[in-house]
Amino acid sequence: MFFASPEWLHDLEQNMRSITVDSYKSLLDKMWWNKVAVEKTSMAKTELFAWLISTATIKAMEAGQADFEDMLSAYTEIENAFASAGLRLRKEQLEDVFNGVPGGEGLQMARRWSADIGKYAAYWPQKLVAAAILNGATAGYTTYDGLTFFNTAHYVNGVDSADGTFANILNPTTVGHATRIDTAVTVDAAVDNLSAVRAYIASIAMPNGADPRNLRIKSILHPPALRSRVVQMTGGSLIAQAATSGGGGADITPIIADWQLDKPIEAPELSAAFGGSDTSYYIVAGSEVGDDELGAMVYQVREPFSVLYHGPEASAQLARERELQWLNQGRNAVGYGHPYLLFQVNVS
Repeated sequence: MFFASPEWLHDLEQNMRSITVDSYKSLLDKMWWNKVAVEKTSMAKTELFAWLISTATIKAMEAGQADFEDMLSAYTEIENAFASAGLRLRKEQLEDVFNGVPGGEGLQMARRWSADIGKYAAYWPQKLVAAAILNGATAGYTTYDGLTFFNTAHYVNGVDSADGTFANILNPTTVGHATRIDTAVTVDAAVDNLSAVRAYIASIAMPNGADPRNLRIKSILHPPALRSRVVQMTGGSLIAQAATSGGGGADITPIIADWQLDKPIEAPELSAAFGGSDTSYYIVAGSEVGDDELGAMVYQVREPFSVLYHGPEASAQLARERELQWLNQGRNAVGYGHPYLLFQVNVS
């Protein structure tokens, strides 16, 4: 008669851990969230990110005069939250013969759960980042300047409107030019529209309101519906021109090469099927200052996901219920960072 001994259960648990780790690693390379967010290790329930904002600028003055400026500061708080999932197996599921295998039913369930939960642990930060993007223009989802993350009037200096504002939710009104890149327009028109978006982003000023921030487009984050068009725009060399552009073909290779774009990022979570849009897209921008410190978003980890085992030998309650439990849990959160590093582009 087969009996699930403590040694056998220990071997099972080790096997489950190995499956979980392998599944985690196999999915990790396919994730896009780390192209948008930076990962931070947390040491407290709530982390406070604070930094001084440089508004310094040199001005032409009369001899003996000086213009004194105050240093501005901004901060944001990110509070960690628990996330978990568990598996319950009855003792008989690990002892009764199933398909000719002692404990076969429980083994199948344990292996499948371990593989699934490993993949979901890898996917979890992407799920949080995607939700933060989709909710970014909703009241209550704010960044350090007190405004919604996607907003048409972010403060250039991060604190108030004294040095001007900028938008990181773009449309033809904010850009002053058409913005769509889907198949409703020709490829050359799409490239022209993206160029206008790029020019707007490049026009955003430093916190002093007087000098360019020198933002550049790093990559295009887009739903699957735009994949073919985005690849065509960023990877093609010869595109057909509309009659209004003179017809014929145009070589866009020098333009795309000059932009120095990274590989386009496809994000199914941002499509219409999951509450997003099939025509809107996002621009991941880069700046020489502040990228590594905070990023557009922060994935904060207080406790990495880990699997804990609880069995009858350690719990009188589980012994009475003839039950074994595995619990995968962690503590983490996603928070908003610099709004000038991510732009939502709408067609209207």
